[in-house]
Amino acid sequence: MPEIIDLSRYQFKALIFDCDGTLAETAPHHFAAIRSALAEQNLILPREWYFARLGLSRTPLFDEFEAEFKLKINREAAIARSEEIYCGNSQSISEIEHVAKIARQYSGVIPISVASGGGSV
Repeated sequence: MPEIIDLSRYQFKALIFDCDGTLAETAPHHFAAIRSALAEQNLILPREWYFARLGLSRTPLFDEFEAEFKLKINREAAIARSEEIYCGNSQSISEIEHVAKIARQYSGVIPISVASGGGSV
């Protein structure tokens, strides 16, 4: 990964960053939270299977899980519990340094926003 991405040769009026996987390394934390929530229902979430579907919100992820493994998820319970676990461990999420440096560099210079589908069920 580059130390810093040089944007000086580009002309833009604002920056919009994605959160998960761009500003913050959240995938392992989402996996752990969902895996734990499903384990409480005696369901096993394979790591490789999950990481092959990064970017899916829980609804399509659970749709694929149920279809592929022929199992039923108590979705309401799994969503609530995975959110609780994820939020409880949020202090261990780390930034993606070279992207966060860009956000800091342009903070107060141009408008900056974070757009994320992370809250989507």
